[in-house]
Amino acid sequence: MSRAGFGSNPSTEAALALAEALRARLKTERVGRALEVHPSVASTNDLARAAVGAAADVASLDGRTILALHQQRGRGRAGRPWVAPPGSSLLGSVILSAGSWPAAAVTATAALAVADAVAPLLSVPTTIKWPNDVLVEGRKVAGILIEACAGPGGAPAYVVGVGINLNQTPIDFPRDLRSTATSIAIERGMPVDLPECAALFLEALDRRAAQLRAGESAALADAFLDRLGLRHRPVIVVAGGRRYQGELSGLSFDQGVRLAGPAGLMTHPCESVTVLAPG
Repeated sequence: MSRAGFGSNPSTEAALALAEALRARLKTERVGRALEVHPSVASTNDLARAAVGAAADVASLDGRTILALHQQRGRGRAGRPWVAPPGSSLLGSVILSAGSWPAAAVTATAALAVADAVAPLLSVPTTIKWPNDVLVEGRKVAGILIEACAGPGGAPAYVVGVGINLNQTPIDFPRDLRSTATSIAIERGMPVDLPECAALFLEALDRRAAQLRAGESAALADAFLDRLGLRHRPVIVVAGGRRYQGELSGLSFDQGVRLAGPAGLMTHPCESVTVLAPG
């Protein structure tokens, strides 16, 4: 299934076809077992948050997946708009009922799942830019928006919103993004199948979320550092509005980013780090 034939208004039939294709091929324990696919919505994250807010039992929503062929008001981090032509991208949200997980662990889990899904489709390395952009050859191919929410009784959950650029051409991106954004089709020179990529992502998120539930946060942090490609390298860290330089020596989702600098070893809480880049 490519973007061909979607036009400006994806049909109900196209959404049903994606749902049927996914149900036939998906091999997951939780993620995507409850699945809905819409032709067009304002925001899949908004639908997921509403589902959590109305749920008598938030835990029963764990893994529920909402996909759309088009989003009218998709958004990324800091409220920035996420714009994609109908049928060109994997757009969706997954509900994860939260344990005592810090938001940084959920962000890393989602970013790793996206990188895991994109990597088999390409012959070039897939990396992560702090905190959650997925890059191919230094250009952004996917973004993630994590939103914490709670059910009526206060039971916590996370909504994992994802946008993966699949079949955009260069002219599909706004002019100011054409040098920094890319799609899988651009990078490999041929279209990618939407159900294939959706299945790869949902299966990867299922595996990574299982690690999180099993308390394997150290293994997730190590995998995340590997995808950042900055371990034991000179980096620049901006945390709490201040700039630091040093060598990235480690990461703990509970404690933070460990930086070995001129003043010794410093640890910056993940939520305070806005920039972690080669230095």
